[in-house]
Amino acid sequence: MKELSNRMSSVIEWINVAAICMLAVTLIFPSQYQIPFFYIYAATTALDFFYNKRWQGVKPLERCRLLFIPMILFYLCIWIWHPFEESNMPIFKYTAENRLPFLIFGLLGLFSFINPRFKPQQLAVSMSLTGIIVTLWILFAGTDLAYNMPRDIEEYQKVFMTCRVANFGSHMTFNLFLNTTLVLLIYSFLHANNRLWTALYSLLLISIYVILLTSEGRTGFVTANVLMSLLICYKIWKFNKYMFAPVVVICIVAGLFLINNQTRFKQLDVNTNARRFIWKTALHVIGEKPLLGYGVSDGRKAYVDYSVTDEDFCQYYFRGFREERPEEELYVHHPHNMLLNSTIEFGIVGFLLFLSLFIMPFFTLKGESRIYVVLICFTFGLQAMMESPGQHLPPMMYCWFVYLIILFYHPKKEIIKQ
Repeated sequence: MKELSNRMSSVIEWINVAAICMLAVTLIFPSQYQIPFFYIYAATTALDFFYNKRWQGVKPLERCRLLFIPMILFYLCIWIWHPFEESNMPIFKYTAENRLPFLIFGLLGLFSFINPRFKPQQLAVSMSLTGIIVTLWILFAGTDLAYNMPRDIEEYQKVFMTCRVANFGSHMTFNLFLNTTLVLLIYSFLHANNRLWTALYSLLLISIYVILLTSEGRTGFVTANVLMSLLICYKIWKFNKYMFAPVVVICIVAGLFLINNQTRFKQLDVNTNARRFIWKTALHVIGEKPLLGYGVSDGRKAYVDYSVTDEDFCQYYFRGFREERPEEELYVHHPHNMLLNSTIEFGIVGFLLFLSLFIMPFFTLKGESRIYVVLICFTFGLQAMMESPGQHLPPMMYCWFVYLIILFYHPKKEIIKQ
């Protein structure tokens, strides 16, 4: 009977690992394609949780789990503020659904252990292969780039972007997926136990990095260069400490050269960039109610009502947006900055809770877990400075991977003994 129970436990664990990988690869697709895989993952996680008693021995307030508390509070603020709102815009329902990962993975992180069969390498390989296959599909099936070679990188990016947006989503989601994959590949590369795996992870690392180099997204481009520079500098430090300082200088110079020659950075004009005026209107709205904010629905209404009356906002952003997408509802306009968006919604509480999601890992985690959680926070946080939570900045990318990495480094003591 015990042998049968152990086999059943093993089967459930491996089914759950398969569900983790299936959900991970769908994160590059629009959210409607993720839903069935999320349900599969949720069902297998629940089965694993109850059958294998993952709650046994859990200490919710131990240091490494403290990050999950602000995650839960950040989600609950949506409902705490809602009774005091005067409006009920469609954005409220969307936000409550879109930010659900903060609650789900916050609770799982506080009250459970992770499946011991899970390894970051499983996600690294499945996600990197997905990114490469999707890129090849866009190049050779989704467009005619295989037959009509573009004249320059700018033309290539336009054609690639059109097909990617039509079939998969914006460059922000695409690049965030690839940069998260890059973090997992860095872990896998540094923990490879033989030359074959080292070669495989090196090939995948280079492939994902090249895709990010040719992307039109500025934030994803910078993130990829920072991640690769950190990996190179770390390997040099381990190899020869005397070479470290020159290599750091080379990485900085090379990074600045790449940024200076990236297509969209060359086109960037700070004086007329739309985000400058989007953020200006957001700061004005925050200034009206800085302490407690407005709530999700009233906050979006206040932001939209003021922004469409701002002359600079209309000139440098709103009119062009309406010409391109006249069918879009006004409430879809947002501050393009998660920190500003959170402050509009929940005032100083939202500001502090959001910051704590990215600062707390420095103080609550130790060793390797802190390094990789901080890299995930950096990848998501940099994108969050340019985008608000939604289709272009899915909270799942932050919540799920932080949850997986923290609990991967915090297995049940009985498992360690075995």
